[in-house]
Amino acid sequence: MVAARRGPVAKPYDVMSATRVVVLFDAESGAQIRSLWTTEKEPGDYLTASPDGRHLAAPGAFGTTVWDLATGKRRYTTTPAAGAAFSPAGELILVQHGHTVSAHDPATGNETRSFAISDDRQDRAVGPVAVSPDGSRIAYATPRGVVLVDTRTGKDMRRLSLPTPGGLNRVNDVAFSADGSRVIGCSGLYTQDDAKPDQAEPIPVDRSRTVCLWNAGSGQLLAKFDAYEKTVSAAALIDNDQSAVAASTDGTVRAWKLPAK
Repeated sequence: MVAARRGPVAKPYDVMSATRVVVLFDAESGAQIRSLWTTEKEPGDYLTASPDGRHLAAPGAFGTTVWDLATGKRRYTTTPAAGAAFSPAGELILVQHGHTVSAHDPATGNETRSFAISDDRQDRAVGPVAVSPDGSRIAYATPRGVVLVDTRTGKDMRRLSLPTPGGLNRVNDVAFSADGSRVIGCSGLYTQDDAKPDQAEPIPVDRSRTVCLWNAGSGQLLAKFDAYEKTVSAAALIDNDQSAVAASTDGTVRAWKLPAK
């Protein structure tokens, strides 16, 4: 997973089984700048950088680590989370492993507010989270698609469903368009192992690997791209939201022109 905001690109990789590191590269030259070390056992794969380029956050099962990008020093470790994103105002937004969304002061990590989200197995958050450009909505990924939440009330606003044939999948990345009118997401990887055995009956699993574009207001599926044999791990809108780009664990990056609004 790659994160970049007004500065270095950050890319995580394994160093050894109990320790992970984030390496910063210059976005233009590709030169390595520094390594950001963490003692967390599993900081996770979803890096997010603040809009002002000052902070980098890595959510994980044992805590969310936040670094100062200018110095490379770890500022603090706060609440464990499945996903993290910074709001346009700079707040650190965390989705806490399927049942809570919380906002944190980016300088200290102190929680400023929180609200509950669905704890239904099929609607629980599975990782990625995004904040709309105006800060009014949060989008978090679930096994069935993407849920949009009002950041002021914590109420669900819309569900953006994956076009699956009746089974669960897993959304691996989610992002808003620059004007907040559309949402892009990519899926794949959900397996029967994720459907925990405490269910009376196994949950059907959909193994399709797609990139989807939705209307954020109506929830309508605007476009769907099926071109991968392996998991689609990241997706974004580029070229003034006229194109979609996605990366897969098969080592490819592909782009598509999008339908006009």
